[in-house]
Amino acid sequence: FSEERHRRRREDDDDDLVDLDDDFHVVAEFTPRSRVQRSTKNNPRFVARKVTLRLLSTWGDEHYVGLSGLHVYGAADVELPVSKSQLQAEPRDLRDLGYRDDPRTLEKLVDGVSRTTNDRHFWLVPFSKEAPPPRIDVDLGHARPVWGLGIYNYNKSPEDTLRGARLVAVDLDDERCCVATLRPAPGRGVVDFRQILNFDDLARSSAAALAARRPTTLSQKTTTTTTTTTT
Repeated sequence: FSEERHRRRREDDDDDLVDLDDDFHVVAEFTPRSRVQRSTKNNPRFVARKVTLRLLSTWGDEHYVGLSGLHVYGAADVELPVSKSQLQAEPRDLRDLGYRDDPRTLEKLVDGVSRTTNDRHFWLVPFSKEAPPPRIDVDLGHARPVWGLGIYNYNKSPEDTLRGARLVAVDLDDERCCVATLRPAPGRGVVDFRQILNFDDLARSSAAALAARRPTTLSQKTTTTTTTTTT
């Protein structure tokens, strides 16, 4: 585990945006440009009742993925209250594998203790590229303005930060909003390692990255097919 390993993974982030469809079976659709209007924290352009976070890849662990905390922000950058009864996840936690006494359960995401290395305050689930990406659903009770998310990645130790989520997708009321790359947690609890996902900025950058790269990728595939056929 090293900074060099993380550096190499960060260099591949743009490729991940292009490969979403093939690798994770996710349709890479974003908010249409006709609906794009610049928003602010005081006036978010997104309104939703359900916020879904899909964990598409990890920072290296091939079997598990987890988070230390999850926060939802509404208008004026105000954190929206979220209780454990408002959370659903698939898979829900390690109890799906039969670990009945494992403390890393779903409600720990909103227990108010995120800046820690104590895994009794974490959420952890099985992960496999062969299975649908783990997802977290937050039911806000009714449609309301949402500005973004605050995410604390998995932070048990420097080695265990490989279990943190790397590439994530956000859906609002089951419609794709954006895709983002999370930073790995530091593996220590003395700093505020929360990462803010601004939906408006991410929706713009995600759509722009795909629009810029996908035509080139499709052109390369067409050229390869034509050459193979000619040969």
